[in-house]
Amino acid sequence: MDTEFYAFERGHRQWELKSTLLFMMTSVLKSRTETGLESNAGGYDEDVNVYLAGLLAAYLDPAYTQWSSPLISPFDTDIATMARSADERRRYWIYKVNADHLMLMLGIFEPESPPASATPATTPSPAPPAPPATHWPLGHARMYVGRGETYYELAASYGRALTRRQTAAIEVLEKLSGGFEGYVTILNHVRSHYFNLIERMNVREMDAIQHGIREQATASDFKIKVDQLLDLYSAWRESGDPALITAMREQVAAIRQIDPGFQFELPS
Repeated sequence: MDTEFYAFERGHRQWELKSTLLFMMTSVLKSRTETGLESNAGGYDEDVNVYLAGLLAAYLDPAYTQWSSPLISPFDTDIATMARSADERRRYWIYKVNADHLMLMLGIFEPESPPASATPATTPSPAPPAPPATHWPLGHARMYVGRGETYYELAASYGRALTRRQTAAIEVLEKLSGGFEGYVTILNHVRSHYFNLIERMNVREMDAIQHGIREQATASDFKIKVDQLLDLYSAWRESGDPALITAMREQVAAIRQIDPGFQFELPS
């Protein structure tokens, strides 16, 4: 079985998985039956069940959350910036980790409400029956479905470039991309009927993840604003336009809202 199923990069320490994985796998399989989103109804996807169980187990392990949190951002621009400066292997992990994060944020950590239709099928074949009772995250969370689909698709693409062949792990990522909404619905059912993953996680671990994400977002915003200030300064040096001095003053004020100690000598 490909190690990618278990979310860790090769070389990271292993943790005791057997009993946790058994519970997660049982929860996923029962939820598929109870929602009507049966395995293999739209094409073979039992491998996705293994992946989801491994992902759920990984999020209970502090080593995984500490390793993955620097790769996670709520902003497309941050993720694209990280990917641009990375090699293909790093890009694979950036997009895979963020896709996994969205899958669990939508499936496990968000509130629930009545769903739209959901079908985790990835190949042309009869769709599984509509679930009699499922759940879907409220409000803005639905906007992230397309993003999760795209991240899994990009992870599969970079994974294929790395291996130069189609692997079992890449096939799973493609299925997750094609059936993202349906798999989120299954995880909604896992959450509401079998466990509350939030309660099982140490509060300090959750705080550390959220703190890391907030720090990344703040650092990214600071860098963008500083880059914009430098662009204004370069434009002023070329043109001498006094309006650019006003724009620079406003930009410095915006930067100091993030870092009050920021120093920049404005031209007179």
